[in-house]
Amino acid sequence: MEYPPAGAGKRRFPRGRAGIRLLKNDHKTVEKLFKEFEKAGERAYRRKRELADSMIEELTVHAYIEEEIFYPVARAAVPETKDHVEEEEDEWFPEVRSAMGRKRLQELGQRMLDARGDAPKNPLELKSATA
Repeated sequence: MEYPPAGAGKRRFPRGRAGIRLLKNDHKTVEKLFKEFEKAGERAYRRKRELADSMIEELTVHAYIEEEIFYPVARAAVPETKDHVEEEEDEWFPEVRSAMGRKRLQELGQRMLDARGDAPKNPLELKSATA
């Protein structure tokens, strides 16, 4: 199931492990953009610029909802966790899923989805950019 890209308006999230699904979908979206960039022709300068801009926006919104919404709640549920993508999906997400339960993850996912519309699109506007 596809979820709205970073620039999309507010929507309700489907039932299930919404918060984790949203983050995994973001990973897939960015991966697709990178693949499309790699497949673009050697002289596809304009298309590559568009793809690069989309990647920056997607990653910025993703970082925002992780840092501002998901991580604080997930770290409270599973305090002895590590950070980011290489361990996130295989190790941390299952622990968070177990610790938080379905209802809390659905609520968290909806907060994350709602925040996408207000998330900064410029990576320099993230708190972590000045940390």
